[in-house]
Amino acid sequence: MRVIILQRVLPHYRVPFFDLLYKLLKDEGVELFVIYGQECPGSVPASCEYTRDWSLKIDNKYFSFFGKEIVYQPVFHLLSTSDLVIVEQANRLVLNYLLLVLRRLTKLKVAFWGHGKNFQSYNSDDFFEKIKRFYSSEVDWWFSYTNSGVSIIKSLGFPESKITCVDNSIDVSELKLSSRNVELNDVLEIKKTLGIISNNVAVYCGGMYSEKKINFLLESCDLVRKEISDFEVLFIGDGPDSKDVINYTVNRSWAHFIGPKVGVDRVPYFKISKILLMPGLVGLAVLDSFAFEVPMITTNIPIHSPEFDYLDNNVNGIVTEFDVHLYSKKVIELFKDDSLLIALKEGCRSSASNYSVENMASNFHFGVLKAVSGVFQ
Repeated sequence: MRVIILQRVLPHYRVPFFDLLYKLLKDEGVELFVIYGQECPGSVPASCEYTRDWSLKIDNKYFSFFGKEIVYQPVFHLLSTSDLVIVEQANRLVLNYLLLVLRRLTKLKVAFWGHGKNFQSYNSDDFFEKIKRFYSSEVDWWFSYTNSGVSIIKSLGFPESKITCVDNSIDVSELKLSSRNVELNDVLEIKKTLGIISNNVAVYCGGMYSEKKINFLLESCDLVRKEISDFEVLFIGDGPDSKDVINYTVNRSWAHFIGPKVGVDRVPYFKISKILLMPGLVGLAVLDSFAFEVPMITTNIPIHSPEFDYLDNNVNGIVTEFDVHLYSKKVIELFKDDSLLIALKEGCRSSASNYSVENMASNFHFGVLKAVSGVFQ
């Protein structure tokens, strides 16, 4: 039994997942083969080099069609040996349409892996979203990132019995271990280097672009500082709006632009922080919040990625209206309420064990077995 997972790109954070999934499926007598390509020049995320006996890197072909990016993945000739092909749900992937035709003409099974819709689209009646809804039920199985995706896919008329919720995650085990084992001297050295004396420190960690609502964040920090005189904030990340953050910190000694940091390099900065500020788009950063046990405060904007599902308001984080004054008020309250902060940290700790790359791989492998079960019979 052979299963192919076709990815336009393979980001570095997917490597542990595919390694785990391969082992789980191999133990069940299922051969996994991962095919991936390169990113469009200048775009993110970038593909890593995933060199395995059961992987293949191809040369994606990128085109522009009426201002929209179109991608052709030249692997059609490789798919005839597969019992199940799992592809991303994306309008721009030309091969998907060919696979849906092939599925009608042969015994090949096809599955989608995705969200059910574009969570960053403000207009659900957009022409391209209508196209996505049209073809999204024309597959044999669905792998949904989160429970919200399951609801969306069901609403398209697809049977729930053929949907696997994988609980999308990344490997944060190293972050949790480093966070527990970090030396106190390393933490104190960071504070000394930045000139921070206060314990009322917040951190922003993520991309700096329009969906992250950076200007909202900066305005909120000013409001918090007016109420908490020793408030300090760290900005970790980079992006088109980083220049606004840099300009903001120039005349504010209590605001610190750290720049891009990845992996365990972020640990000491989170260790000196009580709160993770994220008023804009929330995605996998929620897993950082859980791993570091630094509660996130965000807003209820409609463009969050599916991982927003993992936030349980007032249990493992806080969600407010998209109002800078209400948001800032909650930040101030949390700094002043030690009991609430402790409770939220405990919620983060509990959630960290629920969402892991191990659980994701396990969920995915059970879904694969169910999807191909008709072939086994």
